Amino acid sequence: MGNGSTFINDTSINYTYVNPGTYIVTFEAYDFVCNNNATITDTVFFNPNITNVNAVVPPNILLCDAPYVVNFTGNTPASPNNYWDFGDGVGTSTQSNPSYTYSGSGLYNVMYVAIDSSTCNIADTVNFSVQVTIAPVFSASIDFTPPPPCGVDSFIVELAFTGTGADSLLWDMGDGTQITSNVALYEYSSSGTYIITLVAYNFLCGDKSISNEVTFSDIASTESIIPNVFTPNGDGMNDKLVFIGIDETAEYSIQIFNRWGLQVYEGTDALAHWDGGGHENGTYFYILRYTDFCSNEETMSKGTITLFR
Repeated sequence: MGNGSTFINDTSINYTYVNPGTYIVTFEAYDFVCNNNATITDTVFFNPNITNVNAVVPPNILLCDAPYVVNFTGNTPASPNNYWDFGDGVGTSTQSNPSYTYSGSGLYNVMYVAIDSSTCNIADTVNFSVQVTIAPVFSASIDFTPPPPCGVDSFIVELAFTGTGADSLLWDMGDGTQITSNVALYEYSSSGTYIITLVAYNFLCGDKSISNEVTFSDIASTESIIPNVFTPNGDGMNDKLVFIGIDETAEYSIQIFNRWGLQVYEGTDALAHWDGGGHENGTYFYILRYTDFCSNEETMSKGTITLFR
């Protein structure tokens, strides 16, 4: 029987192997009349091992922040070969304990195959379902029309939540006032700098917050300042013709003429200030077109300016 056991003159036998292994069975037949004999052999592979799967099924999973990763656990000890199908029509793996990133919520039917070619049944399969719930991505902004640059008596902000991923809201206006509604309409009566914070609560994943800063000041003068004299003498003080309160980003032009009406300078860049270079002391005439920084009004001004070194 290949393990030391023999049977003589039995034309039919039943034999039970008790130890796993590979056995060479030999059968010998003799004809004493004609003095003939013959031998044939066969091999018995005895392996009682059967592949079983024991995948650990993940519980229903809530994922709040990307990436949306689910961890899977296969056989312990690991099978020589493994195959996973994650049930979304895309993902597969041959790892023993893979991690997989799902792209969205859903009920996924997962298949796990444990493969061991040394066992009798070679492979075993288990199927199970995983429910993946992905919370809405928080998306919101705090936007409002900024206060006038030169101040107001009071300032009103109107805020509304138009994002996603929130079950309830809290507006903190930065002065101790809190508002719990989708829309916040609030008036600041005192000048200052305030940090407005929106806290959005999600019942599944907790809260998120965003902030924005608003500063408004008391009313200041809204009149642009046009000097009547400048002194380009190189002392670093009043060396160029500078106009105060002009919106440097808006349309701008200036023309300067001497006392005989001859144009001596022209410019369209509010940041390029005339320094009177190459011209004598004296009175010059100007035509200035600009937008007032405070009032946002387009203005044309004419007058005289004295150059004095």
